[in-house]
Amino acid sequence: MTFTALETMSIAGLFSLVSAVFVRLLFSRSFVTRGQCSAEREKLCIEREQFGKDIQSIKSGQRTQFKMLRAIIVHSGIPAEKQEDILNED
Repeated sequence: MTFTALETMSIAGLFSLVSAVFVRLLFSRSFVTRGQCSAEREKLCIEREQFGKDIQSIKSGQRTQFKMLRAIIVHSGIPAEKQEDILNED
């Protein structure tokens, strides 16, 4: 039995349609809805924003501690040459 090109394409299209419907019915529970995706995205954006604020807070605290440490070194009884070595160290 031989098929024409049109018949072959029609059969292939039918099989594709049937398999697509089957996959959709079989795996429909594992798909993420648009609402779930939007809610998860909003949650991740809020977490990322909070994480950025936390990092800025840590950087600010480190800057303050660095300034305090430099002031302690300058006002301590360490010789001037040693102070320069400590303050200019990379």
